Amino acid sequence: MSTDGNSAPGSSVYDSSTMYVGDGTWLASKNTFLLPNLQGLNFATMQLNSMSSRFSDLPQYHRLIIGHGVVAALIFLLIVPSAIFIARFYYRNPRLALRLHIYLQILT
Repeated sequence: MSTDGNSAPGSSVYDSSTMYVGDGTWLASKNTFLLPNLQGLNFATMQLNSMSSRFSDLPQYHRLIIGHGVVAALIFLLIVPSAIFIARFYYRNPRLALRLHIYLQILT
């Protein structure tokens, strides 16, 4: 160990059942493992920690996911552009345009 309480760079390894990270440094003063730069995503670990692993047996779960995606797409494709166009191009009553823009953004 080095004198500042940290292990030598590259000497520590973090290992779990779904993720292996090598070449890290153990920071003894904070009792934590410093990960090296540029670590890619581990999809197996993300799937293991996701809500789908808990609720995938429920028959309503997949309908809920599809409904969530449909509502998000409609909001992104209809309400957000409407709010932007109202704020930008509605000149007759600028105060009303600003209020509509704010209300639509709050709605999203």
